[in-house]
Amino acid sequence: MPDHTQRLTEAISTLVDDAASHGAELTHDEAVAAFAVPHLRLINMAAAAAARANGYLHRVDDEADSGPVEHRWGRTLTVHTMANFGISGVLRNPPVPDRLAGELAGYLSGPPITGEYLTVLDADLPVAGSHQIAGWILSQIVEGELDGLVPLPSAATFARNPWDDALRHGGCTVLRQDAPSLEPSVGSFLPRWLVEDLFAPYRAIIAWKPLLLLNIAQPERVLAAAEYEIEPGRVVDRVHGDGLGMVENGNGVDEWEEPGWGPCRPDPDELAEILQVAEKLSARLMLWPDPPDGGKKARQHPSNRLRRAAHQFLATVSRLGADRDVLHQRNRAEVIFGYVAALEHLMTGAGEGHSDLGRKVAQRTAVLIGRSDEDRLQIRQAIADAYGIRSSVAHGDDPDERHLPTLPRQLHAYLQQVLRDLIILGPDFAVDKSCDDALLSVAIREKAITGPVGEAVAGLPASARWIRADVSIRGRARLRRRVPRDRR
Repeated sequence: MPDHTQRLTEAISTLVDDAASHGAELTHDEAVAAFAVPHLRLINMAAAAAARANGYLHRVDDEADSGPVEHRWGRTLTVHTMANFGISGVLRNPPVPDRLAGELAGYLSGPPITGEYLTVLDADLPVAGSHQIAGWILSQIVEGELDGLVPLPSAATFARNPWDDALRHGGCTVLRQDAPSLEPSVGSFLPRWLVEDLFAPYRAIIAWKPLLLLNIAQPERVLAAAEYEIEPGRVVDRVHGDGLGMVENGNGVDEWEEPGWGPCRPDPDELAEILQVAEKLSARLMLWPDPPDGGKKARQHPSNRLRRAAHQFLATVSRLGADRDVLHQRNRAEVIFGYVAALEHLMTGAGEGHSDLGRKVAQRTAVLIGRSDEDRLQIRQAIADAYGIRSSVAHGDDPDERHLPTLPRQLHAYLQQVLRDLIILGPDFAVDKSCDDALLSVAIREKAITGPVGEAVAGLPASARWIRADVSIRGRARLRRRVPRDRR
């Protein structure tokens, strides 16, 4: 049986050797491109054969009107790829690293390797080491840590860097997860993030579980500044977000650049409490089964309802500034609309119609999270007011401005606690029947809701047991502008 990978490596080595003998002529990328074209056909033929042997990146082109179905394997080397990945620069600046041929062969023909998801957080978290949250690793990137992940690392000096400035700088907090089933991208003239924005039917947040827990565990919003899908050493695709960027900061004496973090900036003691809450809830969330695919019945599965509510919540909090408040006044009604939609996903049962929905959601939410009769009445009224605003927005009317200044913060805290308590109670908790029965029976409320939730949060720090407690003192610490860790 022929060794197709060896033939591919030999074809690449021939290109490298010929480039060395024509070094004086290869003064710019266009010259390298013109020189390389005769080699590309042989390289790509060998790459297709090797990829087929490796079972790598198989596609079927069956869109043609006539003729046989066309099978394609692996990737194609083009002059565009050579320039972007730094191959042209390496050929113009010998000596060529010995490992380049093997790296390029892997990019073109495999074999398959385990991929990785990486989500950059817009939060300044002083993380030491790594922490498991809902199947993801929370850690802090140090300068140079990502160098080995870029396409063709031996040519990276001459390549377009796939990371934004803040991520290259180090100090960014990220969520990472191995992705054995990740289907690597073949390549496109359009950036992956643009393809997703234009053609994806909905915005899927890859790391929604750990992001949700970090947003439940403390008052300030934590967002995904950028999401990457990575085939280590071959492809780095930014699928969403622009990254953090770098901003100027100072303490009156020194000035420096730092990543453009959002409002979540806890000190180490606060972070320890946040991680304690997130890790406690993580164990509960991991008991929920993966959301099933399928029709209407699958969409009503508790895991799918939780996933949709989490996405709605995370999309809505992207409009927040500091201290749970809406960043722009004009967005207050839309934020309220988003929170109500998330509550509906969580507080209605499978198969329930839309009849009397506002009353059901308001009463069930009050029963689930209210700590006294007065508190429950306040929750019910606030959600009823929110439904009034949602109705106005949906029908093109001006919303009642009396409640716009206060409702977003109230609803945010309510939704945080609803999400926390439902995660604790688990996927078998029948929110419609249990909350409706608990409305009529204190004993049922204690057995089905208050008791299990109270037992689960008993081991948490006192400041974290009641989400809707006053956060003004902790908020001041979070809003400080901390000096960089290397300047302390």
